[in-house]
Order: sequence, then structure tokens, then C-alpha cells
Amino acid sequence: MAQRLAVLIPALFLSSCATPTFPPPRQYDFTLPSPIGSFVNMIYADADSYVVRDLPPNAVTKSWRWAGAHPQLRFFIEAPNGVTFSADYACAETLFRKTGPITLTFLINDGKFGQTNCSHSGRAQFSVKVPPGLLIPGALNLLRIEPDKTAAGEDGTVLGFILISAGFLS
Repeated sequence: MAQRLAVLIPALFLSSCATPTFPPPRQYDFTLPSPIGSFVNMIYADADSYVVRDLPPNAVTKSWRWAGAHPQLRFFIEAPNGVTFSADYACAETLFRKTGPITLTFLINDGKFGQTNCSHSGRAQFSVKVPPGLLIPGALNLLRIEPDKTAAGEDGTVLGFILISAGFLS
């Protein structure tokens, strides 16, 4: 019995000192993609996350929004080279009767890059190549669309134009 214990005790002792082996821990990428993209349609469920100011939700329809005097949106632009800006908007007949033609000026990060005229009521589209250096790569960029004229709605809200979609396309 003593011989068996003499063999068993060192064997147990040595086996308890062995370091267990485990696979290496799973590697994670902790960089999260921005929830903000480079283009938004006002009908998107997450459209509010793009709005900085002056584009309140529309209670009647979610497919467009009234823009106020200084509407501003934010966009995440991964690679700004060769990017085209596009906006789908409308000038409402009721507003057009009060203001006449409206000029929209487009600024990104406070740099002017385009201008268009609403010379009649109805839907329109504006598209232009964005000059190099105005967009910040891998960051949020702030877009302003400034109408030169606004009018008060029935409830006193300042109205400029109707925004349907806007953003930057590669």
C-alpha cells in the first residue's frame, strides 16, 4: 500500500500543477459604424438622427418635411473624393404665392458649394459635384440649405421649402 501511495501522490501532485490550456480569447473590433450615413430620405425611420435643426417631423405624412429658415442636417462621409450632392425638394404652391421665387443656397461645413432657384411651385431636384476640401473624411459633416425667403404658415411656423431627401453619393 505504501508503494502505491508513493507512486499515486507524486502523480496527483504533478497533474494538479499543469496549466490548463485555453484557446486565445476572441478578438473584437470595437470601432462601430456611424448610425448616420451619407444620404437620408425623410421617409426613413431614422431620419430624425440626421436632423440638426429646422426640419420638424410632419404630422400628416412622413415622406417629406417642411424646412424652416435655417435647416441643417448631418451626414457621415467615409471617403469624400468625387462625391456628388443630391437633394429632392419642393416649393409649395401656398408658400410660392406668398414669397415668389426662392433661392436655395447649399453649404457644407459652412462652405458654399451650390445654389438653385425655385422659380415655380412643384417638385425639383438639385445635384452638384462637391468641390474637394469641403467634406471631412471619416467624420460627421454639417449641411445647411438656406432659403433666401420664408413665410409664416397658418400656425405661425416659419416655412421655407419642402425637403424630401438629401445626401452625398459616390
